[in-house]
Amino acid sequence: MSQPTFPVVSPEITREKALNMILASIAMEELGLSHIINAEGEKLQYILGTLENQNGGCYGPCPSVEDILEVNASIKSLLDSIMQNQIFLKDKMEKVLNADKGSCRRGPAGPPGPPGRSGGICVASFDAAEDSCWRREQALSLACTHTPIGCRNIELSRDGKAIVLKGRGHFLVNFTLNVRPLKRCNGMISIALQSDDGQRKKTVFMFHMPITAVGFPVTISGGPIEVFALNECKDTKLSLVLFQPCSLEVDEGFVNITEIATGCGR
Repeated sequence: MSQPTFPVVSPEITREKALNMILASIAMEELGLSHIINAEGEKLQYILGTLENQNGGCYGPCPSVEDILEVNASIKSLLDSIMQNQIFLKDKMEKVLNADKGSCRRGPAGPPGPPGRSGGICVASFDAAEDSCWRREQALSLACTHTPIGCRNIELSRDGKAIVLKGRGHFLVNFTLNVRPLKRCNGMISIALQSDDGQRKKTVFMFHMPITAVGFPVTISGGPIEVFALNECKDTKLSLVLFQPCSLEVDEGFVNITEIATGCGR
């Protein structure tokens, strides 16, 4: 039996380039998962008769309670699978981010080069504070941060309520949270990703999800969400703010920031 052969890679891929390629593949997989989640949302809109057609009206069947519960179970099963995949992706990303902390030896530092425009891919991950109570109109509390590779333009604010983007740049945001609704209130979970560059505060993304049961864990996920930091003189702060219901209990979760282009970092 013949021996397996491997293709020759030319030009040779460096260690740093290989790590960046892995991070890029994780970002692309997150993009594919976001399309799947969006399709599940449209499925729910269709069964509820709230999905708009080309004529501006809504179409869909007249579902029974059993139909709605069956669709809800199907969506929950898929979201559970996505959450498990997110855990694997997070573990892979953490290993890549910590890869340069191994036993590789570096030579003495050379003379500093001229300043220039930074670029490439940089990913930072922030963990949600576990077993915390997230109240209405408050920002999500973030805890642990994993140092990104090759950039210093992403950091956590001192109070843990915001992710700080330094200088101008183009970023992608992904988040996955396991939460428990403590009260039904108006029956909806509404979360906003807000940005504040010191001149104005705006909502970049809104997430909505109906509450089907109180006290049971649900998984909410969003992304990739494009964020443009345009103020090169001031930092841009990103926060996940709860609008509905009155409060949520956060079991676990994380927020990933991928820097794909940098204008003028500081």
